[in-house]
Amino acid sequence: MGGMAVLGLLVICAIGVMIVNQVGKTEEVAIAEDFSEKAFSLSDSQAKKVFGYGDEFGVTTPTRYELKFNFEVSETIPAIYYLYFESKGIETADEVTITLNSVPLGNVSAGLGDYSKTQKMRLPKKHLVPGNINEVMFDHMGNTRTAGQETWAIAGVNLQMVPLPGCDVRSGECEREAHKHYEIAEKMWSGKDMAAENSYNALKNLNTSLLFLEAVDPKPDFARAVQQMIREVERHLDSICSKTLLQVKRNEEMRNYQRVVDELKNGLMWYPGSDHHCRAKLEEMLSEYE
Repeated sequence: MGGMAVLGLLVICAIGVMIVNQVGKTEEVAIAEDFSEKAFSLSDSQAKKVFGYGDEFGVTTPTRYELKFNFEVSETIPAIYYLYFESKGIETADEVTITLNSVPLGNVSAGLGDYSKTQKMRLPKKHLVPGNINEVMFDHMGNTRTAGQETWAIAGVNLQMVPLPGCDVRSGECEREAHKHYEIAEKMWSGKDMAAENSYNALKNLNTSLLFLEAVDPKPDFARAVQQMIREVERHLDSICSKTLLQVKRNEEMRNYQRVVDELKNGLMWYPGSDHHCRAKLEEMLSEYE
């Protein structure tokens, strides 16, 4: 066989390999499983699943375009419902929207790089349908069926139902109890630098105050102060958590493992209760060293 013939055969083979490879890639993309159309049940544990798009965030259940959850609301138990979740890879405030029964609730807050951001959102009572299926949806605005390759992740999804306390609205009992817990929170918050647990206890009393105020209408003057202080205390506790995790990472990089343990134990002092998201993170990390 002549040199030109051999060269021609090699070219044909190379083209054939390219075509096979390209077809293989096309088929791989085409058959890649995506669960954007599926509605997951929030009654099942979703804590260990990572939804979204992108291997770098450890996605276990691909939902490139949107993520939907169904849940039911009690018809007999007066309660407030909170949605908890962690986000990764969301860089702008308008990237992922959240809706409840097709009603816009807001956006997923932007995070910092690859760090996960734990978030809490109250589900408004007026948009909930007791005795029926309710739907919460995370919609990635940059990814559609025809375009968009932005990576993102939602994990640790959890629905918390907090029953309202029993109190008599007409006698003013609800308002008095709310104000009592607000005053306790003020004292705790003013002494936040005196003891690590004071910030957590302030937040706990503020949330209790909010529960007692739920049935009160119109709201008393201090109700706005309760909401504002909740935001302040939550930002403070989140900041402490971020600083602790940063110090832990730095000491891990320097292989100062005793310092890592000390930082984790000191961090836990700020979160004496298991209902704050940071405590679970710190406890999980500490278990790796003990």
